[in-house]
Amino acid sequence: MIIGAMQPHFMPGVGYFGLMNYVDNFIILDDVQFDKRSWQQRNFLCLDGKKKYLTVPVLSKKKF
Repeated sequence: MIIGAMQPHFMPGVGYFGLMNYVDNFIILDDVQFDKRSWQQRNFLCLDGKKKYLTVPVLSKKKF
């Protein structure tokens, strides 16, 4: 049995879904420290041949 686990990401890439397809059981680690300014809250899109970052605003309590 193959088990895979990853943290949730905003607009995950192809590899994320490839891992889901490869393993028998996939676990979403949702009880971990949120990493601000990471792929958990942003991703990039290619518009007009240029990378543009798309970021989800997150309210924080300044505890980082």
